[in-house]
Amino acid sequence: MKKYFLLIPVVVAALFSCEKPAANIPEVAIPEIAILPDGTQVCEDLSPFVFPGEGPECTIEASCNPSTRSSFSMNPGGTAATLLWRSNDTFQTLLRSEGSWYAYTYKTTDDGTTSATFTGNTPSRTGEFFSFHPKYYKFGRTGSNLETYIFGVDIPTKQTAVAGGYADTLNRAFAYSDAFTTNLKFRNLCAVLKFRLAGDIVNEIRSVTLKTDGYISGNLVFKRSADTLQYAPSNVFNGDSRSDSIILRGTFQPDTDYYIVANAKPCSTFKLICRNESGRPATKMASRAVNLQRSRVTDIGTVDLSAGYDASGGSYVETVEVEHYLSSTKAGAKPVTLVVIPDGYVQSDMNLFKARARAAIDFLFTVEPYKTYKEYFSAWIISVNSRESGASITDGKGNITTSVDTYFGSRWGASSYSDMKANDNTIFNFVSTNCPEIVSGQRTINDVPVLMLINDTRYGGINWNYYTGKSYCMVPFQRSGATMQWSYPSIEAVSATDPSQGTRSVTSAEKNALGISRGDWRYTVTHEYGGHGFAKLADEYWSTTVKSATSTILNHYYPVPTYLNVSPTYDNTPWQYLLDIKESLVESNPLYDRIGVYHGGFTSPLNYWRSEKTSCMIDNRPYFSTWQREIIVQRILKLAGETFNWHTFFDKDVATDPLRDSASSSVAQENLDDIPVMPMLPPPVWVDAMGREHRDY
Repeated sequence: MKKYFLLIPVVVAALFSCEKPAANIPEVAIPEIAILPDGTQVCEDLSPFVFPGEGPECTIEASCNPSTRSSFSMNPGGTAATLLWRSNDTFQTLLRSEGSWYAYTYKTTDDGTTSATFTGNTPSRTGEFFSFHPKYYKFGRTGSNLETYIFGVDIPTKQTAVAGGYADTLNRAFAYSDAFTTNLKFRNLCAVLKFRLAGDIVNEIRSVTLKTDGYISGNLVFKRSADTLQYAPSNVFNGDSRSDSIILRGTFQPDTDYYIVANAKPCSTFKLICRNESGRPATKMASRAVNLQRSRVTDIGTVDLSAGYDASGGSYVETVEVEHYLSSTKAGAKPVTLVVIPDGYVQSDMNLFKARARAAIDFLFTVEPYKTYKEYFSAWIISVNSRESGASITDGKGNITTSVDTYFGSRWGASSYSDMKANDNTIFNFVSTNCPEIVSGQRTINDVPVLMLINDTRYGGINWNYYTGKSYCMVPFQRSGATMQWSYPSIEAVSATDPSQGTRSVTSAEKNALGISRGDWRYTVTHEYGGHGFAKLADEYWSTTVKSATSTILNHYYPVPTYLNVSPTYDNTPWQYLLDIKESLVESNPLYDRIGVYHGGFTSPLNYWRSEKTSCMIDNRPYFSTWQREIIVQRILKLAGETFNWHTFFDKDVATDPLRDSASSSVAQENLDDIPVMPMLPPPVWVDAMGREHRDY
């Protein structure tokens, strides 16, 4: 059932009854509830509208229950912890009185005590008091009659390592009272994970990341019900961020207890990721399910970093290696980041993956315009081993029939590939955690297309594009690296402008004049990754299925525009300016005579148009059309922080198609019967702002 939320201003107050006239309450305009594109209503932060609490100075005695602490004090043996308030600890109280909210802040100078005296202002009103240590960050209420209060509590995604404990004020606690009291008792909101590190390299470790299958940090929402605080089923405050990871940074000692404060939730999987000062290499330990319980310390034991790879038993060590294979050399430009990751490669296959990753990158940069603009790019090969080789097999409809335990969960049909996918959260979190240019803040995951090479020889390949611009591309080691060929479509439109005239057959002579596209899995990488993943191009091939005409292509107007290489109209194309200057372009290079408006594309032979007769987006050839090259260069320069200029573009542009224009194009096409003709792979999957998958254009 859909829930509707309304935020109300909140204020914290010391719990005292002091006589003081009520202040005049100014009129406050309540913001309207925001509505997301899917119709969901969300809370707005009304904290700026909270009235400051007033009253004479007073003191409050605040204590912790046995499981709540603002810091640890461990005994020498590490067997017991004293729960302490620390000097300068604070808590905030929100007072709800007669429909309005007031905020108070309290601070202590006591240090090393389980019960401390806090100083602040005395509220002059009665009502309900909601107190948060160290503070709240947003609040609201929900329910059919708006009877349930919603509070935002921030659990830091970045925490500081403290031997035998955790940093002061890190934990979050809550106290409630429906009347004035001078004695507050706080209860813990969070869970605590305890671990130790062992092995020769512990002293080199500078960060340990806890990663789970759910949200454990960030801006989380609680709801108060029956005097208990529970996590709301979803994040109701618009614009908040949550994470499935927590990074504990600092120096570490062997066989010493360390703690991570997290959201209380059961996790079916969790991992600890240990990194040295350079951020690589990293070691991961996959382990059992863990139940992070509120007010409990969960001890997962010792992580032996010297254990090496062990595929036996219930856990094993996964090794992550980060190789900076290609460095940007363009002075003054931000590096344009590419990332290649593996799936289905066991530890003994890592060198094989790295060789294929280098081959994929090398080949992409033989293709224009990537070749000419190579100096802008930074390419990372980030390795992680799987438990088993290969990829899972489905029934072609997404249901796994043969399961293979791989790191990213790649799967597709035994004889089909339209349902090809992997675990996108795992992919994007892995890359965000391990790509140095994302970790350093130079890039976000929305800027970095991911290429996944899969240790499986079945034919396949697909790209997943997301509304925000992020993407991942899946390409297996098709047919064990053997040569394949892809053909120009067998039919095409009769008329360049009039769809009503239908289609006709394409002759063998016409196909041969375009050149025969023959290559291996790297050709698929160029199409899927260079075309779809990075450049956001649409497919330009088609089958016999005719799609209905439309006036616009919505994706042209998305935050990161996509599919600009195709047009739904003949006479108003995105590349119109190329047609306007075509005559002068042809004078400079006759190859630009290929620019035009050609009927067919977007997987339909009619009702959509493309800018050249053929290109990589039709038959995987290592050639992008002029308009496609311009789209790619515009994206490169935008990411690099530079301005596109079409004069400069054409000064540097290389218009040669190796299949039609190079010396090798005249080589006889004998023995083609021995090379299988492969069908083109399915269009990219588009994931919109509401998380809905669109598997066709």
